[in-house]
Order: sequence, then C-alpha cells, then structure tokens
Amino acid sequence: MLKPKYESPPKPTKAQSRAAYEAVTERSGGVCEGCSSAVGTQRHHRVFRSHGGTETLANLLCLCVLCHGQAHTPIGYQRGWAVYSHNDPEQVPTFNTLTSTWSRDGEPIDPHEAVEYMQSVGQIRTGMVT
Repeated sequence: MLKPKYESPPKPTKAQSRAAYEAVTERSGGVCEGCSSAVGTQRHHRVFRSHGGTETLANLLCLCVLCHGQAHTPIGYQRGWAVYSHNDPEQVPTFNTLTSTWSRDGEPIDPHEAVEYMQSVGQIRTGMVT
C-alpha cells in the first residue's frame, strides 16, 4: 500500500537554492555520494524537479557524471538516488556502490533495515538487488 503523496515544500528562493547546493557540496566534500571514487561535479534532485522536487539538502545529492546518468534509470530508484514523488526523500536511504553501505542523512544504517524500508515504500520490489 502506498503512503499518501509526499508534499514538497514551497519553491525556494535563489539564495536558498544556492545555500542548499553549497551545503550538499560541503556534505559530500566534493566527492560523488554515489560511488565515492570520482569528483562530484553535478547536483542531482532525488525527487526530480519535474515531479515537484526542490532544492532541500535531503533532496540533493552530489554525483559524478556516471552516477548522475544512472540516477535517472531504474537502478537510481533502487539505490535511493532517485525517489518517487510519493516518498519523502528525508526517509529514503541512499546506497554507496564503493563501500556497499546504506545511509540516511549521512549516517550509516543497517542494510536489512534499508532494504526492508525501500521495499515497504515501493522503491525496491521484493527480490531486486542493487
């Protein structure tokens, strides 16, 4: 059963967007948050802007070109790099391919907990592997 549609916050000002981009760069240290093995040069909206996503820290990732391309495919949803608009990006964990770890808000979480949550909100179907 799907949860009620996530309601995105109001559109931020340019100054707020700039501050969010700077904060995500600081959080990542300029390294790709998807693979940790490349420079993160692109800012990615987990809930796509076309689906109501905004420039909040929870909704942004700093990714390399390769991971950014993958974020726009089904594998991006499986890894939490893309988030369905009915889900809250603050709750959906992300997967790092280099370290094979799941995290939420920059903090590591148990992989079983992460996969169970991802399945419960429809990000991963049972039996799918990242």
